[in-house]
Amino acid sequence: MLALGDLHRDRGEYQAARQEYEKTREFFTARHEEFRVAAIERLRELETLPDGAALSSSRQRRIDRISHLGLSLYVSPTGADADPGTEDKPFLTLERAREALRQLKQKGALPKGGVAILLRGGVYPRETESFALTEADSGTPEAPVIYQAAPGETPVLRGGRAIRAISGFGPLGDSHAAQRIPDAAREHVLQLDLRAAGVTDFGQLRPRGQGTGTMHGPDLSAHLELFFDGRPMSLARWPNDTSKMSERFTTVESLMSSHTSIHARMRGPMNRMAGSSAAGATCSLVRTTVSRRSTR
Repeated sequence: MLALGDLHRDRGEYQAARQEYEKTREFFTARHEEFRVAAIERLRELETLPDGAALSSSRQRRIDRISHLGLSLYVSPTGADADPGTEDKPFLTLERAREALRQLKQKGALPKGGVAILLRGGVYPRETESFALTEADSGTPEAPVIYQAAPGETPVLRGGRAIRAISGFGPLGDSHAAQRIPDAAREHVLQLDLRAAGVTDFGQLRPRGQGTGTMHGPDLSAHLELFFDGRPMSLARWPNDTSKMSERFTTVESLMSSHTSIHARMRGPMNRMAGSSAAGATCSLVRTTVSRRSTR
């Protein structure tokens, strides 16, 4: 069936080829899954292709469709929503461009070749809400709607808040948190009042994603995260997070050999206790001492 479909495809008989590929897709399962996957891939390549047309990949056809756009609307962090959305006078927000597109659709069909929403370089704050698109904002195969960066520019949709007030950082002072930090390191640690910086929603620290074979709400929102120079910062933890996997965890044996006292009680899987991002495991402080006794 797959070979027969290929024969029809090579002759430009795409409708007949699709029928053979559909038979293959429905017939083969389990041990012959590779035939089913191959049929699905071929069906995707022939999608909407009329008999006798030149054979090209679905990716190339998509590229061809967006290479001759009928209209371009521009958005810029320095624009204004009262402007017409042209290259010289762009909109300010994505919502305004979306509204303009909907108004265009209400007047009739989209222009042949489709519409491109071009984002000029800069930062677009998305701190309060996400940008949502629905069926009302879609195009057609002949007139697609495309959101993309303007040529040679780098737009950034940022859902966080940039804290630039370096002067807001100060020493820890005399606090319980400061007392847990060794004296040699304490003077190098600074703190910042996030509420004073305008950050009041810290989210909720809870397991997310998959851990220990259990799925924990994959659609849950993340807790507040901190990025520095584009890198996510780890929550305070012990042992410290390092690039070497062997140094990210500790063992009871190493603690006993160093005569170290432990004040910890485990709840959850033992092998997941050390990481601050461990899903399904928690660690709470109690007064328990582990020590090594010598025997004679």
